[in-house]
Amino acid sequence: MCSQTWLWLCGLFNKICQKISTAASKMDYVRTPLPVHNPTYNLDEYLPLTTNWLTNPFLSLIHYYTAYYLLAKDDSDDLQGDLVIRQAPNKLCVISLAPTHPVRQCTDFSKLSIKYASAHDAAIGVSLAKGKKNIPWIGQLSPIAFIHLDDKVYTVKSGIHGQLLELNERLLQTPRLLVDKPDTEGYIAIIKPKVENTQKSLSHCVSEEKWRKERYPPPDEGC
Repeated sequence: MCSQTWLWLCGLFNKICQKISTAASKMDYVRTPLPVHNPTYNLDEYLPLTTNWLTNPFLSLIHYYTAYYLLAKDDSDDLQGDLVIRQAPNKLCVISLAPTHPVRQCTDFSKLSIKYASAHDAAIGVSLAKGKKNIPWIGQLSPIAFIHLDDKVYTVKSGIHGQLLELNERLLQTPRLLVDKPDTEGYIAIIKPKVENTQKSLSHCVSEEKWRKERYPPPDEGC
C-alpha cells in the first residue's frame, strides 16, 4: 500500500472518529438516569390475593378467568354432559368438565379413557398458536373428544366457534386428571373464539349462577 493511500485512510478514520465523538456528546442526555419516584401504593396490601395460589391454583382461575357453562341437552342423540368454559382476559377459552358431568363421578379409573377426534390430531399436545398457520377452525357443535367410561361414550363438543389451539395430551396417558384436577391439569382443550365479543361468542352458555340454579334448584318450600 502506497504512503498516499495510507495517509488518506488515516485521515478518513480520524474524521469518522470525530463524527462519532460529536454525536456521542449530543446524546449525553440519553445516559442521564431518569428520576425514580417511590410508588404510591403498598405491595403488602396485595399479598393476600396471591398467598394461597401456590397451594390452591384454582384460586387464580377464579380471579383471572370468567366461567361460563354449556348445559348438556337431554334430547341429544349422543351422551354428553355439562362443560365449563373459562375465558381468560385475552379471550382464549379453556374447556373442561363441569362438576355435574357424569364422568366427574368416576371412581374406577381403570375403565376411564379419552380419545380425540382424528380430524384434530395436529392439536394434540402442541400449541398451534405459536405457528399461527393452518390452525383448524371448528364449529360450536364440533366433537373434539370422546370419553369412554364403562360401556358408555360421552361426546365432548367444542362449545365455541373458533380456532382449536391445543388438545391436552396428558389426558391420553392420565385420564383420571379429568376427575382429579378438572380445573387445572385436567383441561381438555384451548380454543380461540372467532368473535372476541363474549356476549356473541358465548351467548349460548350460562353464567355460574344460572348453572347452579338449573342443576341445583332450591327445594320446594311446600315439601
